[in-house]
Amino acid sequence: MARNFRIRNNTFRDCKGYAIDIIGALEVNSYIVNNSFVKPEAAGIYITGQLDASSKILNNIIKGIDGVTSAGLHIGGSQLGTVDGNNIKFCTANWSGNATQGPKGTSEDPLYVSDTDLGLQEGSPCLDKGLGNDTHSEVPTTDKDGTSRPVNQPEIEDADDGTDMGAYEMPSFAPPTPIEPEDAPVGLSGTRYYRNKALTIGQAIMDFFSGSLRVISGIHGHIHEGKCFQVYKKVTDLADDAKTYIEIKTPLELPPHFKGMKIRVSEGPVILRIIEDPVLTTGETRIIPKNRNRSLIGGSIIASESIIKADPTEVSGGTELDSWEFGVSGAAFYTPDSEINDDNEWVFGNGGRTYLFELQNKSGGPITAAMKMIWYEN
Repeated sequence: MARNFRIRNNTFRDCKGYAIDIIGALEVNSYIVNNSFVKPEAAGIYITGQLDASSKILNNIIKGIDGVTSAGLHIGGSQLGTVDGNNIKFCTANWSGNATQGPKGTSEDPLYVSDTDLGLQEGSPCLDKGLGNDTHSEVPTTDKDGTSRPVNQPEIEDADDGTDMGAYEMPSFAPPTPIEPEDAPVGLSGTRYYRNKALTIGQAIMDFFSGSLRVISGIHGHIHEGKCFQVYKKVTDLADDAKTYIEIKTPLELPPHFKGMKIRVSEGPVILRIIEDPVLTTGETRIIPKNRNRSLIGGSIIASESIIKADPTEVSGGTELDSWEFGVSGAAFYTPDSEINDDNEWVFGNGGRTYLFELQNKSGGPITAAMKMIWYEN
């Protein structure tokens, strides 16, 4: 018998017997919510007794082994509590004993990314089909990785509030709304969950301005799959002759490729300088841009391995790699000179090198300035 028994946001892989085995009843305010199971040999959830009226089993995904797993969810006694919003497939009996599917339960292949990565692929029947926290307070408002729930998939009709079944709440798979530098919030910010799709060599185009960043380099001949990041920096009332900065410290083993920077200013001219290994006294502002690797069979969240900061209080030394003057108000896109290499990009050094992107106001008065930097990490 289990009382006040609570399991949520967990993953269960390749369990030899029952993944969750409760001998007796699931009693008094107990719940099993938003868990992901794959390949339990005997059963996913096995309860020999009853499910108490105050207990709930919600939003779980159980993917059994076809012809091996005997039961997805088994309740031996009376089902007095709530069972709903679960997806169970590939078990001899998906719902066994007195367990019922519930009005929003399903029985379809969940389309996990893989049997080791239990995130959901685009097109999964478990996206947006769970029950929400507004109707069931037991449903967690964050997932196993700390991502807030729900994240709505705009092309899917929600079962409730858009919460996903299982342990992971997936980011929107819809192409993001294009973001211009001036639309970014004031300060330093980074992209998160930009959708990258595997492309063919024939689609070797990078659209710097769309925001969708479906990236492949035909010149390189290899795919920058999920490894492209953006970071934004926006300042208002940048005084004449004043400077604003984006600082990037490269990973120890993976030299990034800097592809370009889009700049928009209210007045010009401004000067952009790229400085290698300056001496910095840096503030605490730091971000970690993230993306999603989306291959033809699934994907996973990827975090930038670079360290991104802004506005050091002091700058000295270093080697100036390039400088560029943008003479009028409006927008322009800076890319490295073609003499640097055939691909018009900087290949940053690895080993924790520091690169500073410095934008200086030379307009004669205060301006608003915004920058969008794009780089790869493969």
